[in-house]
Amino acid sequence: MGMTLADIKAQEEKLKKEQAKLRQQKKRLIEKENAAMGKALRKRFGFETFADFERWLSSISDDQQHEKSVDNEW
Repeated sequence: MGMTLADIKAQEEKLKKEQAKLRQQKKRLIEKENAAMGKALRKRFGFETFADFERWLSSISDDQQHEKSVDNEW
């Protein structure tokens, strides 16, 4: 005997729940990896917080923009 419409809908709901669970697991894994990577980078480069890293990154960007503008003047 084949599947009824109710069986198919129940199966679809089950699959949706499984997919949502997998998405959450993937999200948590990525967050965990990012936290570990951030901790390693802070330790290696001496940043206390993410804000310190952002300031450093901004200063590099500003320096590069300044170098480009100086190069364009010549």
